[in-house]
Amino acid sequence: MSTPSSRLKLGIPKGSLQDATIELFSRAGWKITLGSRSYVPAIDDPEIECLLLRAQEMARYVQSGALDAGITGHDWVVETAADVEELAELVYAKQRLARVRWVLAVPEDSPIRELRDLQGKVIATEVVHLTEKYLQRFGVNARVEFSWGATEVKVPQLADAIVEVTETGSSLRANRLRIVDTVLESATVFIMNRAAAADSAKREKAENLILMLKGAIDAASKVGLLLNVRRDHLPAVLAVLPALKNPTISNLSDPDWVAVNTIIEPPASAQTQSRQSSGHCRISFEQDRALMRIRKLTSQLEKHLLSRRAQSDAEAQRVASEIVSDVRRRGDAALLTWTNKLDHAELRPKDLWFSQKEIRAAECNVSPDFLGAIRHAA
Repeated sequence: MSTPSSRLKLGIPKGSLQDATIELFSRAGWKITLGSRSYVPAIDDPEIECLLLRAQEMARYVQSGALDAGITGHDWVVETAADVEELAELVYAKQRLARVRWVLAVPEDSPIRELRDLQGKVIATEVVHLTEKYLQRFGVNARVEFSWGATEVKVPQLADAIVEVTETGSSLRANRLRIVDTVLESATVFIMNRAAAADSAKREKAENLILMLKGAIDAASKVGLLLNVRRDHLPAVLAVLPALKNPTISNLSDPDWVAVNTIIEPPASAQTQSRQSSGHCRISFEQDRALMRIRKLTSQLEKHLLSRRAQSDAEAQRVASEIVSDVRRRGDAALLTWTNKLDHAELRPKDLWFSQKEIRAAECNVSPDFLGAIRHAA
């Protein structure tokens, strides 16, 4: 049994990263529960004790030892000049699995075209220290003012330029701002107090946690595909199915058919997860810890993919290439289209998600040998 002193005191970022972080922990196998007014989240791990803090102040509390570890942005470690150990980079943000940028921006019609044009001007930002270091590096003397928020609206009336964080650039475009330069590229990082990092038990716990979080991030950008293929059509399918490694091929009870497992990387916006329809499905899995995510092709897919009344490998390859390319390009939208076309099933986007209970029930209905093959492929 863990004692309070042996638990890993972990800071969870409040604000823009909060929902993404809790979702990431869920995909990695930990459930974090937060009351509407509570700053002390509950987690289903007796070896971890959580505290909710703003990412901006996380690093200094980890440095002081009030927390053993925390999740924050590399930008805030730089801004606070905190003496902490960055154990790992976790590439996720509020909206997607990506880094963010702190950019120098001005109004679209501003005469400012490069950094030196800001000599003697005013810059508004939340990251004053980071911006001052950036200006010093290029020998530009400008006044940097702290902004409490809504920084985009402060130009041109209250400032000549801003330094603001952006993930997609949509907010800057909406406010008719133009990027002049990138001040810093940042990602979410897992940081640890140096004394806590020297504690073997706490470090091991932190490293195990990082391992699972990274696994969940990696799995989110992959799609596992499992399909049954006629043995004589196998070369044509292998020619068009991309794989991170050589796909796993397993014999089925029918000697004329084989099961093919492979991994593909779809667009980040098309993480396909779908339900069974019309009683027919193909199951694919991504494994991060005990979690498996189920996706659907259909029992008709291999017929359309490999035969479609075609007798030649060339025709089968053309059809297979068409379907795979469409799924990789359009993700969920393509999956819904093909499900309707092949199974005559009308699915909606909200029908595409499995609950944890359904996932566990699906696992129970799969034979151990079959499940082992799927896990190996994932």
